[in-house]
Amino acid sequence: MNDISISVIIPSKNDEEIFLTNLNQIQTYLKKQQWKYEIILVSNGSSKENNLLIDSKKEINFKHLKLEESGKGLAIKHGIKNAIGDYILFMDADCSVAINELDKFIDKNQLIDEVVIGTRRTKDSLNLHTPFVRRLSGAIYISLVKFLFKLNVTDTQCGFKLFKRKDYLMLENIRFNNFSFDIELLVNFNNANLNIKEVPVDYIHNLDSKVMVIQDSLSMFFDLIKLKLRN
Repeated sequence: MNDISISVIIPSKNDEEIFLTNLNQIQTYLKKQQWKYEIILVSNGSSKENNLLIDSKKEINFKHLKLEESGKGLAIKHGIKNAIGDYILFMDADCSVAINELDKFIDKNQLIDEVVIGTRRTKDSLNLHTPFVRRLSGAIYISLVKFLFKLNVTDTQCGFKLFKRKDYLMLENIRFNNFSFDIELLVNFNNANLNIKEVPVDYIHNLDSKVMVIQDSLSMFFDLIKLKLRN
C-alpha cells in the first residue's frame, strides 16, 4: 500500500484549536499506513488569532492555507487546487468521524477505487449526540435529494469523503462554496457515471458545532432547487 499518495483536506472556520488536538492522531494513522501523504488545513474566515495558532506549527507533510472568505466548499476546492495526492480525503477539523474510520474504505490492502462516502444514517452506523432537529432536517433533505436527483445515497452531508483527484478534476465546475458543495459534488460524480459507494461510519456530534441548523438548512434547500435547474 506504500504506493498510495493521499491528500487529507480539512476545512476550518475558527476550529484551529480543536484541529491541533486531533493532528497527532491523524499523523499517526497516516504514518502507520506507510502512504505518501500530506495534510492540508484550509482556514476560511478564521480569526487572526486562530491562524497564528497554526502558523507556529512546523510539521512535515503539512500545509496551512488561509482564505479571508468563509465557506466549506470554497475551502475544500482551494485545498484540492493545492493538493498533490492521487487520492483526496476530506474530513472535519473536530474529527467527528475519526481518521481511523478510513480503515473501512480499504479493500484487499488498497483504498477502494470508487467515490467512497461515509454515512451516519444506516443501522450499521454509530451516530452519537446529534440533536433531533438536525436529524429531522437531514431526513427531509435526503428525501428531497432522492426525489430530485435519483441519487441512491442515505447521507450527502457526512464530512468524510474519498475520491481520486483525477476524477474530481474532470468534473464540471462546482459552483457552491457553502455546505451545498457536498451535494453538487455527488450529483456531478453521478452525472459522470462514477460509482458512489456508501460506507457506514461512527460519528460523534460536536456539541460546539458552528452549524446553524435552521439558517443553513434553508439555504441548502434553496440550493437544491438551483442545482436541479442546472441539471
